[in-house]
Amino acid sequence: MAKSSLLKPTHKAIKAYYQALAAYQEQRVKHEGALETAFSRLLADTAKLHGWSLVPKEKLKVGKLNIFPDDLDAEIPKKLALA
Repeated sequence: MAKSSLLKPTHKAIKAYYQALAAYQEQRVKHEGALETAFSRLLADTAKLHGWSLVPKEKLKVGKLNIFPDDLDAEIPKKLALA
């Protein structure tokens, strides 16, 4: 990776990520989904710098439930077992 492509802590996407985390902390939000939202935004914003795009998680319908399985094959059966 070329040195010029490294993000600095002062980059606006990095600042926005930490601001989102601080806002969640102030609101006492501690669930994984909040961190995931902030991190997904960071990935989407920084991917654009390389001409890439973030592909969101795929939703699966299991009975009446919508689940969002992790990419790991081991996690899918676990989530299906909970449905």
